[in-house]
Amino acid sequence: AKGDFSTRAPLAQGVEELTDLASAFNRLTEQLQARLSELGRDRDEMRALIDTMAEGVVALTDDARVVRVNRAARALLGFPAEIPPFAPVGTLVRHEQLRALLEGSVAHPVQSQEIQLGDRVLLAASRRLALGGAVTTFLDITETRRLERVRRDFVANASHELKTPLTSIRGFAETL
Repeated sequence: AKGDFSTRAPLAQGVEELTDLASAFNRLTEQLQARLSELGRDRDEMRALIDTMAEGVVALTDDARVVRVNRAARALLGFPAEIPPFAPVGTLVRHEQLRALLEGSVAHPVQSQEIQLGDRVLLAASRRLALGGAVTTFLDITETRRLERVRRDFVANASHELKTPLTSIRGFAETL
């Protein structure tokens, strides 16, 4: 009852029903210990997977309290290293748009929304959970947006630089 799996029910000698009952309790203890160990390994594996993800992950309860935050989310969103258990989103997030997104994600899933957070651009998406609450992911797309601007500027400059000689060539061709 207190999680001590080393304790076993004594096998009563002479009373067959009590011996069978004690054996059943001992088998139950072994099975319970094996299942709890398996669940513990699965939980640790899941935590390791979530913590090593490059995307930020924030799990919320149905009343917008933080259940779990991985390392990437702490870095992207500026959360403290230690978050109190079941802390309300409003106590951790000062950015109005981010707070509204997180609080709203428990009621309505977010397909894909960009958020400007300081000098970074984050792509947020959320999904509601069957048992209540939501999981919201954040991807830093700052570099992608910067590269898109560079590409647009290059195309605009190249187009402009090519128009001038092409206009001259076109004029000479019409003269000929």
